[in-house]
Amino acid sequence: MLRKLFQLNHLHLIWLAPLFLNGATSDAIAQITAPPELTRPGDRPTSPLPSTPPPLPSPSELLKPSPQRTLPSEVLPNVSGTITVEKFEIVGSTVFSPEELEKITNPFTQRPITFTELLQVRTAITQLYIDRGFITSGAFVPLQTIEAGIVKIQVLEGGLEAIEVTGTQRLNPDYVRSRLEIATGKPLNRERLIEALQLLQLDPLIANISAELSAGTKPGQN
Repeated sequence: MLRKLFQLNHLHLIWLAPLFLNGATSDAIAQITAPPELTRPGDRPTSPLPSTPPPLPSPSELLKPSPQRTLPSEVLPNVSGTITVEKFEIVGSTVFSPEELEKITNPFTQRPITFTELLQVRTAITQLYIDRGFITSGAFVPLQTIEAGIVKIQVLEGGLEAIEVTGTQRLNPDYVRSRLEIATGKPLNRERLIEALQLLQLDPLIANISAELSAGTKPGQN
């Protein structure tokens, strides 16, 4: 799993004045633009309209580049020349349907393939996860004896080992952690994590937030 370091800097409370879209607001705007001599006695001074909130940080600012995925060491089967794979057995995938995975594996079945092509299947499955935002997941070829032309490929869907929150000062770290845990279930998805960070950035208690994924103590964990 990935360990996240959330940096919250310069925390402060932000008071937002309500903006009423009714006749009273229209009168106030008129008073701002009217010449001084037309201002009626007793009119209340107008307050400036709230400024446009600053844009949210970009995804790259919210989430630092991910470390290289840590997968178990592969003990690759002893393949010399070519082999004919009747079927690839994908183990451990909960994200993709068998039909989606077969689109990757089928072109490499029912024909002789080289050892390099065998590894291409594993790499293509890993890339499928990355393309869908599952940046800590991947596939590898486990130790096995190939029988009846069936090759097993193991998928390791990564998650978070811990969420470490720093720089909160008076803000309880559990406040931040609880809002991130919902969006960081296994397997970890980059888009869901960024969306959770963006929602936290909108919180008036938080002035700035950024996250960094670091390698965990076990393969597939951060």
